Amino acid sequence: KLAASSGKETQAYTPRTTFQSGDVIKHVKFGIGIVEEVRANGKIIVLFREGERMLIHAMS
Repeated sequence: KLAASSGKETQAYTPRTTFQSGDVIKHVKFGIGIVEEVRANGKIIVLFREGERMLIHAMS
């Protein structure tokens, strides 16, 4: 439902992938979510069905 509402293709979440606000991700534990905020410290805020989670991204 989240993915359908955004119109974006779902991407598998990995800590090495760089995400942008509005991206739709699929997390192994949390399921489908939408990136709400990208922070400068290499973290993203993602809204999942169960609520918001802070995840890391863009790790080299």
